[in-house]
Amino acid sequence: MVSSVSEFLECLQAEIELLRSFSHSNLFVYRGEPKQYDTHGMPNLFRGDTAKSFQEYSQYEKNILDEFISHGFSSGKNYLQTAIDAQHGGFPSRLLDVSFNSLVALFFAVHDPQSEHAEENAVVYIYAVDKLYSPSSENIQLLYNQILNGELSKDRIAGYNHIYIDYINSNKRIISQKGGFILFPGKEYVPLPPSREKFILIDHRSKRKILNDLNFFFGINVGNIYPESNNNVDYLGQKALHLSNAKVTGQGLISSFIAESIETYRYYISRAYSCSDKILDSLQVSNYKKWKIYGEFDSLLSEFEIFNFQTYMTFKDFEHNKSALHDFNISLDGTADFVKECKTIISENQQLIVDICASVSTNSGQQFSIETIKENQ
Repeated sequence: MVSSVSEFLECLQAEIELLRSFSHSNLFVYRGEPKQYDTHGMPNLFRGDTAKSFQEYSQYEKNILDEFISHGFSSGKNYLQTAIDAQHGGFPSRLLDVSFNSLVALFFAVHDPQSEHAEENAVVYIYAVDKLYSPSSENIQLLYNQILNGELSKDRIAGYNHIYIDYINSNKRIISQKGGFILFPGKEYVPLPPSREKFILIDHRSKRKILNDLNFFFGINVGNIYPESNNNVDYLGQKALHLSNAKVTGQGLISSFIAESIETYRYYISRAYSCSDKILDSLQVSNYKKWKIYGEFDSLLSEFEIFNFQTYMTFKDFEHNKSALHDFNISLDGTADFVKECKTIISENQQLIVDICASVSTNSGQQFSIETIKENQ
């Protein structure tokens, strides 16, 4: 937990280095929230009554955008640009607001110290970006239209292809916030993998001080965070190196799912080895510290079991969904190869966790285990 801007930046550097070790990303986006919500990182389209309407009415999302256009609330040239305008108007959206500026995210985390969350610790989330898309890209606009028409969102696997979108200079609020978006393309919410997300807690007692320091030292306040174009030459040039114009295909969605699964398995295995080392080092310390580390390992194993099961169910749903062959334009041979690869990934990685559990159990005298998926051959 941090209580100053300098502590935040120091902690941010450490968390980014950790994210780099898992994701190998060199571009990061940020999101500030006044408290730790259970629904953090979840676009409002997937929350509460909105989620119910979205699930029950196939054209719900598209109808909202059509109404938004017909009432003159957007001058967007396509549905994606309209959705960006609607998102900032508070309308239901599958887009999640983020910022390319970590201090802007910090500002949003602490900017209303008199609110109902004044006594709650704030939080800034850090997301590692693999590919960045321009909202003006024809490929990303085509993808968004396919999502609206239900062509890709029927299969859960599509939800794993989180898409990072650069900001567009058509909205003053987006410009001032150095804003971007994460597009969640699935029919249901699939969270970002833990290997690509970290967070920093902000002490609620320091919100006002941090807010004042952001204004005094960085000019970040309610009315004065509008950047000028001549100050963005280097900034935009660096981001251009990360922009992708690749077409998003069915095979690409499958490849993204496999790559994300492998990356997340590596994340859990790395953490499991780290916990194993801690447990071995703790054998001579007090019982309190020892049981605290045991609890940390137990929690990690529970997280892994959930992830492992969700990964298994996702590819099994895809395997038995006949419409997926048409939606993703994948051949029967291609589907068989995908299923075989998924089974191998699950089998090998859950066995590594089982082996780590066995080693820790032998050395510590405590029993650790996971529930494995049997049908993986």
